[in-house]
Parts: sequence; C-alpha cells; structure tokens
Amino acid sequence: MVKNITHRIVASAAVVFLLVGGVDAAASGKYPCVATCAAGSSTPVCGTSASDVTNNQCGTGSAKYEGCSRSVCDEVCDTTSVTTATMFPVTVNSGGVEYKCFDAENLMYMSSSANADANAKMQSVAMDCNTAGTIDGSSHTMNSGAMYMAGGMDHACEKWVVGAAGGSKSSVFAFALAGAAVAAAL
Repeated sequence: MVKNITHRIVASAAVVFLLVGGVDAAASGKYPCVATCAAGSSTPVCGTSASDVTNNQCGTGSAKYEGCSRSVCDEVCDTTSVTTATMFPVTVNSGGVEYKCFDAENLMYMSSSANADANAKMQSVAMDCNTAGTIDGSSHTMNSGAMYMAGGMDHACEKWVVGAAGGSKSSVFAFALAGAAVAAAL
C-alpha cells in the first residue's frame, strides 16, 4: 500500500511539473517580429548569426525586412510598449536595428486602417508563413475585403503556435501526451 501511494505522489508531481512547464512555455512566440534591412545589407540583422533568421535574410533579392527567430523576438519584443499595445505592429529599436513586433494571436488588419495589407504581409514574414518565393510576404482578404489576413490563405500561419518551440505543435502536444500517460498510471 505504501509503495502504491508513493507512486501516486510521484506521478502527481510529474503531472504538475508537466503542466507548469507547458504554461511557462506559453509566453514564447507571443510576439513574432521582423528586422528592417539596412540599405545594401547582405548580413542578417535579426541577431548575431544566420540561425537567428527564420526567412527573407537581408541581402536576399530585394528583401526589406527579415523574419527573426522566436528567441530574438522574445528578447526584443519584451517591452512594455509591446506587451501593453492594442495596435500592431509596434516598432522597437534595439542595438541599432529597427524591429516590428506583432501579436501572434491576431492575424487580421482592417482594410480601413493605414498599411493593412503591408502589415499583414510583414506579419507573414515574421511568422514564417509567407507564400514561398514572396520576398515581401503574403496576405489575403477576408469578409469581402473588409480585412487583410497574414498568409496567402486561411490557416497558412497555423504552424506558428504560441508556446511551442520553433513554431512546432509537437512540443505542446508532447506535454499533453506525457501528462495523459502519467495520469493514466495513477
């Protein structure tokens, strides 16, 4: 009987650890971003290495901005001006580079607002969901043209999951599956 209680306590602690770990990771990727390319730049501006760039590296074709990795955006966009913003994108200057931070949970821009299509396209680059071969990103209209949405079509940006490393759903599902397996052992 004592052995069974010990296993249940350990299993319960594991479930709590997995759930807390999943919640803690949820902040990652909330604010995808792009970095503005300097005129004539042929090196990445998102961070210190090419691995900091998700797509559209500066110097590639006529790229005006490049998509930054989650780790770069999590650091750059972790400012009050971004976390309390109601309108996106929010411009942040850091280390001599201009970044545009977006809200990953809102892909829509009202057509009546300035730069709606341009912002939706830029967000598709930030979230690495632009149509292949489009340097300036991709968007499409919604609700009979009342809004522009990031990505070339509905669900194009679904691979970007807030809290999942690298935009992959697998880490979020891994927490759920592991928690279910431990709970089943109870």
